Amino acid sequence: MRSRRATAPGRHRGRSGHRLPGQPTRQPPSLPAETRHQALLARIQNFIDHNLADPDLTPATIAVHHNISVRLLHQLFQQQPETVGATIRQRRLERSRADLTNPRIAHRSIGQTAARWGFRHQAHFARAFRLAYGMSPSDFRRTAGM
Repeated sequence: MRSRRATAPGRHRGRSGHRLPGQPTRQPPSLPAETRHQALLARIQNFIDHNLADPDLTPATIAVHHNISVRLLHQLFQQQPETVGATIRQRRLERSRADLTNPRIAHRSIGQTAARWGFRHQAHFARAFRLAYGMSPSDFRRTAGM
């Protein structure tokens, strides 16, 4: 009787020792967890930037889009200066602030600017803006000469 060379469980090899069609392939060595987390965080940051106008952009929708739990999403942001929600809010405020000083879109109302960057309510936007920049959006626009 011939001896057969052992193969890993679930792996079947033909007579030549090659993998049979339809059988699982060996995966390349995986990247360290830290590297995978950094890459995932970069994809998430990019996703946030590209979806700021969506008022439904929340930690839950971000997690669903990236096939991760909300808990893991928050864990990824623990080493960041801001939480996920604060990151979304800050970036929306930055974009709104830039729009308020842009002469090409000076005809837009403050409410339109707020809505453009995902704020559902102008009052909420005005409170967040005042908290972040120390003045109301209308005062900011006036001081910018718009």
